Amino acid sequence: MSARKSLRPRPAWVVGLVLICLVAAGAVAMSRGTFAILGGAAGAASTAEETEQPPTAVFVGDSYTAAEGGEGVRWTSLVAQEQGWRELNVGRGGTGWTVAVPADRCRYGTCPTYPEVAHEVVDLAPEIVVVAGGRNDRGNDVAAAAAETFATLREGLPDARIYAVSPFWDSTAYPAHLIAQGRDVREEVRRVGGEYLEVGHPLGGRPDLITQDGIHPNAAGYRALAEAVNEALDR
Repeated sequence: MSARKSLRPRPAWVVGLVLICLVAAGAVAMSRGTFAILGGAAGAASTAEETEQPPTAVFVGDSYTAAEGGEGVRWTSLVAQEQGWRELNVGRGGTGWTVAVPADRCRYGTCPTYPEVAHEVVDLAPEIVVVAGGRNDRGNDVAAAAAETFATLREGLPDARIYAVSPFWDSTAYPAHLIAQGRDVREEVRRVGGEYLEVGHPLGGRPDLITQDGIHPNAAGYRALAEAVNEALDR
């Protein structure tokens, strides 16, 4: 009797219920599998994003680039932070396109001209180079030195973004010779496919942004320079 009962056909509603359960279970499994794949892909993308390094930017310049007088505030660091760059700073006080500082007066070990520093920059292999300065050159003709600097950078760093910043000045009237210098630098950086950042005179008429030496910016002054450079980069 029990054997015959086991062979008895199941009611239709039982069969239907079993089929519904099987379909539902399969849907849940497929759903879970899909979310696992998406989760894995998202996780991989997130990991890749986290391990991706920001581009390295080397800043070349004088005491303004080295941020003397800024109480630890650097316009270069503020710009790098805003732009998402990793900063390397080779600014050296007293230097310029045509001006070096003798070893016995150089606090940085060596204080060469910008054309000489350009070779050092190439060895660092950055993706970005920012050259700023010129106040120490006074009335010197910087065209040849600028041409050599940017030619060296472009030859050694063919894929790098190269920027030149118009010369900074303190809170006093902007000198005419810096306007002429800026024109020469602009022409030479553009010659190698670089970009000239015209930042104007952010410290002009603002002695409150200058330290007591009358030359170097204070912390607020360097923040003003950073804002001007970032605005020029974002144009």
